[in-house]
Amino acid sequence: LLIWQAGLIPPSLAARLTSWTADFQLGDVRGVDINDANFAVLERLAHWQAAIDMARYNFWFGVGFGNYGPAYAEFALLNWVNPLGHAHNYYLNLLAEVGMTGFIAYAFLWLTVAYQTVRLIRRLDWPYRGLALGLMAAWSSLAVHHLLDKLYVNNIYLHLGVMFGLLMLLAGEQKHGHYDSSSL
Repeated sequence: LLIWQAGLIPPSLAARLTSWTADFQLGDVRGVDINDANFAVLERLAHWQAAIDMARYNFWFGVGFGNYGPAYAEFALLNWVNPLGHAHNYYLNLLAEVGMTGFIAYAFLWLTVAYQTVRLIRRLDWPYRGLALGLMAAWSSLAVHHLLDKLYVNNIYLHLGVMFGLLMLLAGEQKHGHYDSSSL
């Protein structure tokens, strides 16, 4: 940030880093002219807008888990009739499908996982601390990726299960001071 403010970033790089902000603005996309340059961004924003409308329709419980696609036709914007299966923002998608109740439960799950991971990073010795840091990196990248797309595809559940298992093994390591296979 200091390098940016001091003007030490080359103008071409600064232009590339800020060019996305021209198209990427939250708001009603129905009145925006569609062209080849902004189509992908507007399509994503249209799906976000539809997800927000779904969430408003049934704030507490949503339209039902997995029902973004089937419910999309009722909330679709004029130029965006293809449901694409999800909202391209998992948080909005979750809010649309399971409402605030499910969203709070999901947030509680990940806040708990993050808390446990940070706790282990502080308490474990190397190399176990390195594993915990790797898990935190995975959780963080998943959280950031969900801002722009849904990553729960292609059997990622299997990978998450393995990572949750590693987290629990590390918690056992921290509690007992050594790996104990009898605790499995």
